[in-house]
Amino acid sequence: MQKKSLPFLFTMGLALCTPPMMAETLSRDMKTLSGTLRTVEQSTDPVQLKDALNVMRAAAQKAQGKTPRKLRGYPQQSPEMQQYRHTYDRLIQQIDEALIYVEQGQIDDAKKVVNNLKITRDLAHKTYR
Repeated sequence: MQKKSLPFLFTMGLALCTPPMMAETLSRDMKTLSGTLRTVEQSTDPVQLKDALNVMRAAAQKAQGKTPRKLRGYPQQSPEMQQYRHTYDRLIQQIDEALIYVEQGQIDDAKKVVNNLKITRDLAHKTYR
């Protein structure tokens, strides 16, 4: 169990101890999402999964308000920026769905949702990275 807890504890510590300036970057939010995703993939402990999914949700919400390099210079109300924000709406919705499954003790179903979340992430990376 200790080996399984180490990535989660590292990620949580990184998220909590990050200097404020770094915490405000989109890159930092992406690293938080990536690290906690690994924790979610590796863990079967409901408490650990719930904590990691909540960290992911917070990072996704912060990232949603930021602008990726590919969209710098686009007006905030442009179709491209609206689609970017919609992608995060979908990601947050999937995280919430996984949280519901974890709270119900349906870890396998939560893992399936996380696999769909990875598809959303991959599509977003192709478009905005």
